[in-house]
Amino acid sequence: MKFPDIYFVKTGTDFMKSFNIRTSEWIGIYVFRRLKFMKSIVISQAMVFLFVALWHGLEFGYFAVFGLLSFSMLFDRFFFPYFEKTKIFTFYLAKNQ
Repeated sequence: MKFPDIYFVKTGTDFMKSFNIRTSEWIGIYVFRRLKFMKSIVISQAMVFLFVALWHGLEFGYFAVFGLLSFSMLFDRFFFPYFEKTKIFTFYLAKNQ
């Protein structure tokens, strides 16, 4: 883990980057990159989380946790860039700086 970065994460993607770093690097190199043939980052991430859940065991809790992390990363990728362009966010950001 990256301390103190793990305590100050704001997104699911940041959490995944700062938690269990060596395992994340291994999975990125040997699992995620080999799924390039699917031509979809979303499907590749879902397959990686399925692999990690199966790696931990056939318990519902693992699938639930890694499913929620997958949803969080999708939310980060698609919602935040849209939200940052909205007038409400730019007004709030300008007001609090």
